[in-house]
Amino acid sequence: MTEFSPRAVDRAIRKVAELRALCRRLPHVPTPAEIQKLTEFDAFRSGRSAACSLAAVRAGFRAAWAARDYATIVSLAGKLPGEMLRADAAILTYVENASRRLAM
Repeated sequence: MTEFSPRAVDRAIRKVAELRALCRRLPHVPTPAEIQKLTEFDAFRSGRSAACSLAAVRAGFRAAWAARDYATIVSLAGKLPGEMLRADAAILTYVENASRRLAM
């Protein structure tokens, strides 16, 4: 079994924190799967599609949150089936927090 000294643990935590800070500064580049979900979400948002998958809503709300587009999240939440909102904690969290941001 390996023993860790406080100094070694401190060094490791600092390296992880530095790596996390670097990653947060880098721009987000969507994957092909995410692009497909965002395309589906955009069709729903624009009214070209009457329905949207749970994964597409999650991706769209994540993108809207990152862009600080809280109005999109709140307005589209009203168009989603209630069971979709209740089925996904992440979607519900985006809606609740976006509602609070708009109320400020």
